[in-house]
Amino acid sequence: MKILITGSAKRIGAAIARYFAEKGHAIFVHCNTSVKEAEALVASFPNPSIHKILQADLTLPDAPAKLFKKLKKTPPDVLINNASVYSRIPLADATPSAVQDAMAINFMIPFELMRCFHNDCKKGNIINILDHRIDLPDPKSGPYAFAKKALRDATLAAAIDWAPDIRVNAVAPAFVLPPDGVPLEKMDRLIQGSPAKVRPTPLDIARAIDYLLQTPCLTGEIIHLASGLHLLSPEAAAQEKPKA
Repeated sequence: MKILITGSAKRIGAAIARYFAEKGHAIFVHCNTSVKEAEALVASFPNPSIHKILQADLTLPDAPAKLFKKLKKTPPDVLINNASVYSRIPLADATPSAVQDAMAINFMIPFELMRCFHNDCKKGNIINILDHRIDLPDPKSGPYAFAKKALRDATLAAAIDWAPDIRVNAVAPAFVLPPDGVPLEKMDRLIQGSPAKVRPTPLDIARAIDYLLQTPCLTGEIIHLASGLHLLSPEAAAQEKPKA
């Protein structure tokens, strides 16, 4: 398969790209400013010549359409909407511009990529990377959570509307990698507030995507990789339970 992964030069996206490259698939590694990281990543893949780097600032007008125009001769079989920006903005600070920025990056761009995939590729699979916050209100995450919930709804709607030619599924992880400058130990403490107390890994995400792609009866499915955090309110999850 030919797999387009947005934001795949670093972090979770790079892990997903490596996983599928090692399985023999051709990867379109999308990046914006991380071109050197993308080049190093592709150079480390098996058969690096079959992979391609796509540099694009997806926030620019018509950028998703222009990206797919580059792939007209070799359209992808799979779109993985991984690129995202987490921002922790309380509701009282969620100005119109903050909401617009969060929605543009975390909903409007991936949704437009979904539309481009549908219109240009006609058949295949779309996988959206969501967040464990999609099922419960999280006031502290404000606009980011709103955007991810909108992308969840788009996932489910497209799964109905574009079937059977395109299957649309999603993965909703929690606390996989800390933001830059945040120690991993802090994230591990947060995961102690979950029922299973096991932090999901980038490999877990890649394997979940692989399962969705290999199972033809699945569409409109959201796999939670959250150690059970999606079952708890944000306040309950933040409280570490005492050990028995």
